[in-house]
Amino acid sequence: DPNTLYFSAGTGKEEHGLFGSLKPTTASANSLIQFSTDDFAINETGGHIDVTVTRAGNVSGPATVNFNTADENQQGHASQFSDYEIALGKLTFNPGETSKTVRILIVDDKLAEGDEVIDLFLSNPTGAGVGLGSPKTAKVTIIDDEVPTPIISTRSATGANPLAITAARDQFRSDIGGGTVAGANGSFGGVRREINWDGVPAAASAPNNLPVNFFNTTSPRGVVLGLADAAIQVSGATTDVGPGQPAGPNFGNINPTYTTTFQQFSPQRLFAPLSFAAVSSNVTDVSFFVPGTTTPATVTSFGAIFTDVDNANDTRMRFFDANGLLITDQAVPAQTVDSGLSFLGVTVTNRPIARVRIITGNTALGPNDNPPFTDVVAMDDFIYSEPVAAVPIAAPTSNP
Repeated sequence: DPNTLYFSAGTGKEEHGLFGSLKPTTASANSLIQFSTDDFAINETGGHIDVTVTRAGNVSGPATVNFNTADENQQGHASQFSDYEIALGKLTFNPGETSKTVRILIVDDKLAEGDEVIDLFLSNPTGAGVGLGSPKTAKVTIIDDEVPTPIISTRSATGANPLAITAARDQFRSDIGGGTVAGANGSFGGVRREINWDGVPAAASAPNNLPVNFFNTTSPRGVVLGLADAAIQVSGATTDVGPGQPAGPNFGNINPTYTTTFQQFSPQRLFAPLSFAAVSSNVTDVSFFVPGTTTPATVTSFGAIFTDVDNANDTRMRFFDANGLLITDQAVPAQTVDSGLSFLGVTVTNRPIARVRIITGNTALGPNDNPPFTDVVAMDDFIYSEPVAAVPIAAPTSNP
């Protein structure tokens, strides 16, 4: 048949004889066979997926079509036997039938490989007026259920004054990117965001509390600082005018000794949690959103500056993914001189960060600083990568 392509395995002396044939789909085909979609998906723990093949048009006569799975030898593609069981054969449509399913068995291999793809093909339709429709190729994405070991890098420094930690801060900025020119709402080139508290208006500064969503509404930078019943505060500036203002600098309105206990990295304001559900708290939960929206977001990097970190291991930053699983728990370096500054910046390249829990010292602001028994800590600048919409992922079954 001059309209049929015959092919064999091997070439020359290695040829092994007739291997198969392909018939073209002609323009006169009035009965088309195709996949129901070109994009199927299954969780790795699902066991199997049933792929639907449909027939449309004139279905009054019988028809057949070959199907098969296939590997591609490249990253991101599944492998037969280790990721799934090969599936190939022939589907037969009896007169009037419009749908068939192919079952592909999925292997849960317990390896953190990321999502992987199986390629699917239809070929060689037979029957009067039968041809291939669209799509005649498709893919099955196996959604990995294992949590990858996080790839973490850090920048940190301590010192007696801002100059001592500036190099580490600047390197962290460079790691993220975005340059040095600030745009609206603390954006640097749409790549990095920063909060230095200094632009917070007097009405939202000590002795007044800062609304937890201030930096996602009034100044939309994609950050919410705790739940609705959290009380947080930005320290006063000498230029504040309002009831009870100017408040004592560095939270001197809470405890007069704090004016010298704490040091500012960038004048004139600092930040600290006060309470949660009316109970004193030294914990701040930083949750990320697409700036100015309620769409949950993630970042790859987050860093902060701290003042008067006396005790090693008390002041910490805990990083969580979109499933609420702990990615890493990092201690902020303790100061080497009294009333000093500390910086810690963390980047996680393969596990997007949805929330950072910051624990400052071992008690909420109020008592005098008396290390190691009482360690009160305040914060200055926040630096983080641009929040991007969180990508839905399958709930993992384990945590590293």
